[in-house]
Amino acid sequence: MRGAFLVLLAAIPMFAADADFETGSLVNGRGWASMNRDMKVSYLHAVYDCAQVAPMLTPGSKQGSGIMSTIDMEGTTFDEMSKAIDSFYGESLNGRVPIIFGLQWVKMKHDGASTTALEQKAATFRAFFNAVKNTPPQ
Repeated sequence: MRGAFLVLLAAIPMFAADADFETGSLVNGRGWASMNRDMKVSYLHAVYDCAQVAPMLTPGSKQGSGIMSTIDMEGTTFDEMSKAIDSFYGESLNGRVPIIFGLQWVKMKHDGASTTALEQKAATFRAFFNAVKNTPPQ
């Protein structure tokens, strides 16, 4: 777990160089497209590690307890998830959608959501995140 987290931390300066890789301080599809395969798999591994640890960081609270259910795709490898996220960002209009939301869309697809539901979800994400203004770090 610590190794994946360190890889993710090492990648942060790459994103800091181009604010277009972030939407509301979250790495988006443009940042995803700039990563190589190993970075994408490491990023997903770190997301899963954080989702598993989040409930432990707030004992007795419901905060963080449902994160895993929004992204977990049983029987799917990180490499397979990476390729599915690539297909989501293959639609250039999804570029400003943060990766964690792209991952939720991929889970919906994995779980058998209809084409209409997937199109509606992507449109909702695009509308919301296209309105988000990026502010420089302070």
